[in-house]
Amino acid sequence: MKAIISFQWPKVIIAIICCLTPLVARSDEAVTLDSVINEALTHNSRLQASLKRYEAASLRPSQARALPDPTIGIMSTSMTNPIPLYFADPIANVAVSFSQEIPFPGKRALAANVAMLEAESAREEHEALKLDIISQVKESYFDLVYFDRTLGLLKESRHLLEELSGIAQANYEVGLASQQDVLRAQTEISLLIARQISLEQRRSAAVARMNELLHRAAGTPFGSPLDSHLPELRFSSQELRNKAHDMSPSLKARERDIASASSRLQLAQRQLKPDFMVGASYGYSREYRDMWQLKFDLRLPLYRREKQIPGIDEAAHELEGARGEYDAAQQQIDSAIEEQYSMASASRRLISLYDTGLIPQARSTFDASMASYKVGRVDFLTMMTNFVGVLEYRMNYFEEVTTYQKALAQLEKLSLTPLLADGTDKPGRQ
Repeated sequence: MKAIISFQWPKVIIAIICCLTPLVARSDEAVTLDSVINEALTHNSRLQASLKRYEAASLRPSQARALPDPTIGIMSTSMTNPIPLYFADPIANVAVSFSQEIPFPGKRALAANVAMLEAESAREEHEALKLDIISQVKESYFDLVYFDRTLGLLKESRHLLEELSGIAQANYEVGLASQQDVLRAQTEISLLIARQISLEQRRSAAVARMNELLHRAAGTPFGSPLDSHLPELRFSSQELRNKAHDMSPSLKARERDIASASSRLQLAQRQLKPDFMVGASYGYSREYRDMWQLKFDLRLPLYRREKQIPGIDEAAHELEGARGEYDAAQQQIDSAIEEQYSMASASRRLISLYDTGLIPQARSTFDASMASYKVGRVDFLTMMTNFVGVLEYRMNYFEEVTTYQKALAQLEKLSLTPLLADGTDKPGRQ
């Protein structure tokens, strides 16, 4: 009776733990990587906000190029009263004036150029954010592929463990195995369930991240992602760095910042030049002839030591800062490419090692030990050790596949080079 109870309690534990496992919103619908990328590009709120900032910046050049608004005025002249009494004061008159400020030649063009370069920088920042969103979508997608494949593997392994546990229990009942064998099988089943609970939680977190990227409501079910091929790494790290230097929108944005800072410096130097004011007025009098007046004024930079000169120094420091930011961005990209390239290269070698060496060898070892255990030539502990080895190698294989894919996604973002595709599609589109 005790043996029967001992054989049944693992299934009871399995049922209880499975009931306590957090439910993960799922859908059986297959989801392609292309579809989620397109959805993110259309609906991601950060990307839409970035687009609006660029569109706003693109409207500034014409504003900077325009002349200052003119002024018009009405003026009255009277000897007896501020309000002209035309019938009592013969010299009372009313005048209408117009004036226009004209900046020194070149100031408006430089200001417009600064605004245009700032708009181009905002556009490149938008493109950089777009690449970053695409990369994040790919990484979340590959994580979901990993979780689904690994959860399927754990389910398959649990069924096999239950079979092994049944064999151990049967041998224990007839005195061919010890109770330790039964307990070891039950422990391994519990460990698999614990792993399943952890992976279900991580998958739920990955779905939450994906919903955020796609601007979906929290808790929206996500379908089954599809496995993708594993392309070879066709470029060297130096080639990827060169491509990044030529095409990276982040570096282009820093280049626009340098050009904009240079134009601001020229504009600050041009502020030492005077601005002009031209105007005209027309006066009407009841007794005398109409009067016309023309006016020409200069705005002189008399306080240049407190205003214009510090402005020039400020612009010069901003230019040096922009150049430093460009150098820092380039070094950061080069370092990131080296890091991700090293990670991808190592993962690719490990994938090949697991696929062609470790997993087939471990599976053959386990199959042989299982056959030997059934006829009493190998102990249960050896067989279980071989089983755990196969499971670990297969899980490590899935993990390295995900690491490789995510590293390629990062390299695509950094270098704008299609690595996950066949070379004819956009970066990362499969």
